[in-house]
Amino acid sequence: MKITYLFGAGASAGSKGDKLPIVSNMTGRLVNFRDYVRTKYKVSPDWLGNETVRQLRANASTELASELTELIDALVEIREQELIPKIASVDTYAKQLLIRGDTESKSKLEKLKRVLILFFAFEQKVVGNDLRYDSFFASIIKDSSRELPDINIVSWNYDLQFELAYSKYLSGNFEPDVLTQIQKSLGVVTKRILPRNLPWPNQPQSGFSIYKLNGSTSFYNSEGVTLIPWNHMGGTDQQVDCILDYYNMATQRSAHPIYPSLSFAWEKEKYETEINQIAADAIKETQVLVIIGYSFPFFNRAIDQSVLKSMKPYKVYIQDKYPDRILSRFKGAYGYSHQVEYVTIDDIYQFALPDELTI
Repeated sequence: MKITYLFGAGASAGSKGDKLPIVSNMTGRLVNFRDYVRTKYKVSPDWLGNETVRQLRANASTELASELTELIDALVEIREQELIPKIASVDTYAKQLLIRGDTESKSKLEKLKRVLILFFAFEQKVVGNDLRYDSFFASIIKDSSRELPDINIVSWNYDLQFELAYSKYLSGNFEPDVLTQIQKSLGVVTKRILPRNLPWPNQPQSGFSIYKLNGSTSFYNSEGVTLIPWNHMGGTDQQVDCILDYYNMATQRSAHPIYPSLSFAWEKEKYETEINQIAADAIKETQVLVIIGYSFPFFNRAIDQSVLKSMKPYKVYIQDKYPDRILSRFKGAYGYSHQVEYVTIDDIYQFALPDELTI
């Protein structure tokens, strides 16, 4: 039985909306991150004797706070301590910058990606991962962490919720340089993860696999190693130290520069792995589709159609707080000509496991 999951932002927001930010609360959380970087930066005790590192972090905190302010100002107007939206979403702003295409806009787009990666590193450390991902893996893993069922996951999310949850089933601590191995174990294929010499097959994966249409909130270095700003031992202050070190590397102020792995699905780049086509080829034999936390915005329609039209499922599960609304939208834009059984689920406290799934 071939099963495919389609994940949207609601799958990472937490069942109570208390986890990673979504469109409605993104800017407020960016403001909190900016204020933390600006006012509560502390140097880790391990580095107190290193004046160069201390100065680099101090400079980075000022510059990162400035870039965050620039982004916040582009998204909202702050009026009497209230955030008045000036633009629909971060994704909308990113597409505006891409369409403009001038040098300044290109620079702002790269800043946006860098800021988002560091912002999500902060958020995932502070609020933790959505525990529904932990339960999901607990339900599908057999006797070993390597024993995963033959499931495809197509995700619009660029966060690291799958990787962080899966890391809890591995021995040892979750270190930045382990992310590459974790993504290989999970069969992750992600847009703009590496240059042309990427070690992963540029083709659909067999077995358990995840296709990230927007890339990941991580970086990669010149050797193609995936890196995430993550301090597993310390608290929030130490995480900010780590974020500032990565900021310096990402702005090429280091002997070891790094590059963003985040790339919006509608961007075309010279070394892009054709993620949409790869995902479409991987899921074309899908018999059961499970949609979780995805609202099918018109913004993504062309890409959704290119991916979803490749399959002909006989059963579709839709899990959402308001699943009937999503079902109506899905049928209107992507409805199949053959007979399909639809199942709606409004219980969002655990990710849906279809009846057809066998472990």
